Amino acid sequence: MTRADKIARLTSTAERLSDAQINVLVELSVAMTRPSVYASLPAEHKASIEQGIADYEAGRVVDADEVFAEIDKRLAAAET
Repeated sequence: MTRADKIARLTSTAERLSDAQINVLVELSVAMTRPSVYASLPAEHKASIEQGIADYEAGRVVDADEVFAEIDKRLAAAET
């Protein structure tokens, strides 16, 4: 299906929608044309995200449950 076919299908389908549904469709299409949150981030934040992904892919991550269990264990030991 070509782009023109898809737009024609969208138009014909939209004609059968209620006004409320049309409003939602318009809001969705406007939102979809905005830049993503990621695209709007400063370079240093993007670099941090990319580093986090690289760390994950390289296996350099620690399970949060393990970290919190260790913290709880150390806190309990410090109280005695």
